Amino acid sequence: NAMIFNPYGEILAETWVAADKMIIAELEAEQLTMNVGMRWIQTRRPNLYGSLAKPTGREMDTRTVRFKGIEKTN
Repeated sequence: NAMIFNPYGEILAETWVAADKMIIAELEAEQLTMNVGMRWIQTRRPNLYGSLAKPTGREMDTRTVRFKGIEKTN
C-alpha cells in the first residue's frame, strides 16, 4: 500500500489494488512553511499508545491486510 500525505496528515493519493505500482500527487509548497518540522515529537504521549505497539502474535503484513479479499487485476 502506497500513500502520499500532506504535512497535516491528509491523504493526497493512495494505491487501491495490489497491482498498482506508482501514485502521483501535487504538493503545495506553502504548506511546508506552516509545518515547523518535528514539533509533534515534543508533545507525544506514549502512555496513551504504548500498548498499541506491543507485539500480540497476530501481526500481519500490511499488503495482506489491505488487499485481503480483493482480486488482482492485470
